[in-house]
Amino acid sequence: MKPEYYDIPIEYLVQYGWGRGYFSSNVTFEEARNRVHSLVDKLQRRFLLLDSSMREATKMHDVVRDVAISIASRDPHGFLIRSHAKNNGWPNLATCDHYTTISLVGNLEI
Repeated sequence: MKPEYYDIPIEYLVQYGWGRGYFSSNVTFEEARNRVHSLVDKLQRRFLLLDSSMREATKMHDVVRDVAISIASRDPHGFLIRSHAKNNGWPNLATCDHYTTISLVGNLEI
C-alpha cells in the first residue's frame, strides 16, 4: 500500500492486477491496460481516486486508503502490509510463506 496521496502510476496497477490474476486468461495485456484505465476514470469521477499532477497516474484519498488497508487486513493469511517498513526492516521470511501479497512501504535498509 502506498503512502497517503502518493502518485500511483496506472501502469503499476495494470502490472499488479495482471500478476494477481485479476484478468481472464484470454485477455491481452493491452486489453487489461484499457480496463484499468477505464476503472481509474470511473473511480476518479466518483471521487474515490484523485487526479495526479503526474501523467498516467492517480492518487488515493487517505480515507479510501485506510478502508483498503482495513479490508486487506481482515485476511490474516492473504496480505502483509507494513507502512513503516524502514523502522521494522524486512519481516522474517520464514513466517511469510503463506502470504499471497506483501506490501512494504518505506525506505528499506538492506
